[in-house]
Formats: sequence, C-alpha cells, structure tokens
Amino acid sequence: MKNILLLLTVIAVNVHAESVDDTTGKACLKQAVSLTQQLKTDIYPDMVVEGRDIGTAVFPDADIKIYLQALPGERAKRRQRELKEKGHQIEVVSVERDILKRDKTDSTRATGPLAKAADACVVDTTEKTIGQVVQEIIGLAKKS
Repeated sequence: MKNILLLLTVIAVNVHAESVDDTTGKACLKQAVSLTQQLKTDIYPDMVVEGRDIGTAVFPDADIKIYLQALPGERAKRRQRELKEKGHQIEVVSVERDILKRDKTDSTRATGPLAKAADACVVDTTEKTIGQVVQEIIGLAKKS
C-alpha cells in the first residue's frame, strides 16, 4: 500500500508565527515528532500527513508527495475568513504580512525547513475550490 503524503504549506497558517519557530525549530523536538509520525505509518500505511517538512524531512521516501501552493493574497483571504469565523477581526494586509513572515522563517530555519521535495507534485490552489483540489490530488494518486 502507498503512503500518500500531503505537504500542506499554503492553506493553514498560524498567525502567531513567532511561537511556531520557537518549537518547530528545535532539532530535538523535530526528531521526536518525526519518529512518532514515522512509527504511525506501520499502523496506518495509507495515512495522509500534512506539514511544512513532511515530504523532505519526515517522509522523504513517500510514494506520493503533494506540494500545495497559492498566491499570498489568496492565502491571506482564506486565513482571514477562518479567523472571522472564530470571531477575530484582522485586516487581510496584516494576515498576508504574517504569512510571508512565517514562510521566510520556516524556509530559512536550520531544522526541517519549509521546502518542496524535488519529486513532489505541485498543485496550485489559488483559484480552485477545496473540491477541485481534492479531485486533482486523487487524480495524481491514481496515476502513481
């Protein structure tokens, strides 16, 4: 059976980017989390996993790697909608600034940086619905 991994880098963004780097940038914690995730594949061989370093650091030998991307403005609008649904009011410009800051922090950290795996399939979600993205990913999985 194939491990289908979803490298989700562009839809969900934590507005508190500073706190993310404090935890995920620490090598010891990253290794513990990676080991835990790797052990779970023995129990759930067809699981879908998401994260900013899943396809490069945690599961570099996965059968399928999907790298989702979208324009920063689109990502900011999506995140602003999520926050609004939770009762938070924040300007889309601030959300976009936070997204770009987190992307830079995550892509330049020493341990498990945000990066597209060389063998990952890129799916641009900018002008697509969730349903369209899911169908595209299913199509890629069927081809492999």
